[in-house]
Amino acid sequence: MAKETIDAIRDLEIKTAQAESDAKAAAIRSVQQAEEDAVKLLEDGVAKAKEKVSQALTAAEEEEQKLLAKQSEETDGEIQRLRENAQAKKQEAISAILGSLTGE
Repeated sequence: MAKETIDAIRDLEIKTAQAESDAKAAAIRSVQQAEEDAVKLLEDGVAKAKEKVSQALTAAEEEEQKLLAKQSEETDGEIQRLRENAQAKKQEAISAILGSLTGE
């Protein structure tokens, strides 16, 4: 009976050592998987952030182009109004000069 008890204890020690080894291996695999998952999540987050920044930059560039076109249009209109005003003033000046020369 003592031999059976010793054999049972040894068998239990072997099973316990194997269970510890299996648990350690499973823990290592879990940690590795968690690290891989964290890296993947981080990479996904960075990729999404880059995409959002790219979209925001594109939208800002489009808005800038629209604003520049509008400003250019307004400037062209103002230039045209100034030219027309200058032409009218020129005609007034010519008329005034001719009037003073002819005595009108």
